[in-house]
Amino acid sequence: MADTDAPGKIRVLLAEDHHVVRQGLRALLETVADFEIVGEVADGRRALVEVERLRPDVLLLDLMLAGVARARGGAARGTSHVHARRDPVHA
Repeated sequence: MADTDAPGKIRVLLAEDHHVVRQGLRALLETVADFEIVGEVADGRRALVEVERLRPDVLLLDLMLAGVARARGGAARGTSHVHARRDPVHA
């Protein structure tokens, strides 16, 4: 995970509970020069915390992710919570 902000890059947080899928997404996105992976999480509750802490431009969210449905009353509501921020994340 990157410690610094790369100028002009799209900052991405990966939220996927399957490690192999997360690795594949990271490998794919790292081939695109415009993307910077700023974090990875394996559960929905942690995704909401890390969105606030890391302030990514994009949250790549598994809608079936454990904790998303329970954390905010459903995946759609979980993404609504992310969109409702003052500096919204694209989910």
